[in-house]
Amino acid sequence: MRRHERIYKHPDPMLHLKSDPLHDIDVIDRRLIKSMFTVMDKVKGVGLAAVQVGWPVRLFVLQNKRQVFINPVITRREGSVISQESCLSIPGTIARVPRAEEITLVASNVEGVRWNQTMKGLLAHVVQHEMDHLDGILIIDKAPNYRPFPWKCMACAKNEVRLTVIPYDCECNVHGVLHPVHLDALEIPICSACGELVFTVAVDEQIETALEDMLDGRT
Repeated sequence: MRRHERIYKHPDPMLHLKSDPLHDIDVIDRRLIKSMFTVMDKVKGVGLAAVQVGWPVRLFVLQNKRQVFINPVITRREGSVISQESCLSIPGTIARVPRAEEITLVASNVEGVRWNQTMKGLLAHVVQHEMDHLDGILIIDKAPNYRPFPWKCMACAKNEVRLTVIPYDCECNVHGVLHPVHLDALEIPICSACGELVFTVAVDEQIETALEDMLDGRT
């Protein structure tokens, strides 16, 4: 797989680079942007930052309206919410991340035209998530009291976990829930004992006890 056609995963140091401004979009840059949409579509993502595919420039794309954001800057933040988020660079992880409820963003498009947009809700959360990537920040860096939850199988309660590759566009029945995986060439944790898909969960202290009880079979 060629560079820019795969998603870099934690703990690759690429993900902690602070991206540089991008100027004078050329033919190669346009091809790379097109490649980012291809990668994002393949894994069914809602957003993707250039640094996630090994291109540390201040650019990200969104599935929403097929938007391209170049040299984006958040000029206004309002309100505060806790957003439950996952990340293509940290497969199987969910984190509770503090976000502004509404933001105003200024960015350029591929033609170099500067524009601004006010957004709120899920779209605002996604944009803030991608903006963090441009500064080398991951969701697990911002989760309150974050501690990685052990890779312990929820089906058989064993810690025998191996990494495997799930083929693109398959559907796996994960603990009784039909879950479309859509993760081509990504390593996924699988329990060696029973073969079930194992998720890691980024937890804060508020929900850790409940998760431990669930894994121990007490609830």
